[in-house]
Amino acid sequence: MSYLGGTVRAMQPFSSPLERLGDVPWAELGHAYGSAADVPDLILALRSQDADARARARWHLYGNIFHQGTRYSGRRGTATRGPGRCGRSG
Repeated sequence: MSYLGGTVRAMQPFSSPLERLGDVPWAELGHAYGSAADVPDLILALRSQDADARARARWHLYGNIFHQGTRYSGRRGTATRGPGRCGRSG
C-alpha cells in the first residue's frame, strides 16, 4: 500500500503496558532492598479495588525504587507501566 509516495506498514495491535510486564527481566534489576522481582506484583496491586492495597503498593514502589532519593535500576521497567497507566487513581 502506498501513501503519498511512501509505504504504509500495517499497525501492530495495541497492547496494554501491563500485558508486557513479563517482558522485563525484573530479577536482573534491583531496588533498595535487592532484586526488583517483586515490582510486577506491586504494579498490578495499583489496580486493586482495595484502596489500602493500592496505597501499600505505592508506598512500597516509591520506597523501593526511589529510596531516599536514589533511583534504582528497577525503575526502568516501571516507566511505561507505572501508576498513571494502571487505570486507577487514589
